[in-house]
Amino acid sequence: MMKHFFILLLSLGLKYSYAQLSVGAAYGTFNNPGSAIKFRGWGPTLMLEYTNEDDSEVYLNFSWYKKSINALSEPIYEDGIVIGNKTITNTYNYKYLQLGFKRALVGDFSDTRFNWFAGGGGALGFVNRKDKYETSGNEVSTVKDNYLIYGFNFNTGMQWRIEPVIIELKGNLDFSLKPIRSDNGGGYIGAYVLTSTRLGILVPITKY
Repeated sequence: MMKHFFILLLSLGLKYSYAQLSVGAAYGTFNNPGSAIKFRGWGPTLMLEYTNEDDSEVYLNFSWYKKSINALSEPIYEDGIVIGNKTITNTYNYKYLQLGFKRALVGDFSDTRFNWFAGGGGALGFVNRKDKYETSGNEVSTVKDNYLIYGFNFNTGMQWRIEPVIIELKGNLDFSLKPIRSDNGGGYIGAYVLTSTRLGILVPITKY
């Protein structure tokens, strides 16, 4: 009985001997393809990854994007003469969480110099939209709106382990149950598909 118990403990120890926690940061694009208005932005991402096997990881990413869109710009006429201009500017602050698993397809996450991976999980976005109305350079009013979008995250990419850091290039394809919206003009600018590409660096902080 003790022998079997010892073998079980040894097996668990070997399984988790490569467990590792890494933190990092990345920078890249955010895109909402298929939108009625072109929506592409840039922003940072904070990364937390936990490896408990050579070929699988759990990841948590937090991204922040900000984008301003000129939704309307047209002149104001009086007696056929342009006397000013009116504009509507939509500004989006977009905080985005991705939680999921990824698995090594070539190499592994322990000590292989090159690794190609694929993964998936859930996604949750906190969107703050601000619509600013201006006439002839004077702000008339500002309307703010907050809402959630959520859905599924899929990703693939490559990692290069260059001691003591890991360089990662990752592409994301997300399907949202709500689009990024803009009600000005009576419609949505957003599509339900979100894409992003990020280049970042991960630093192992624990290994046991």
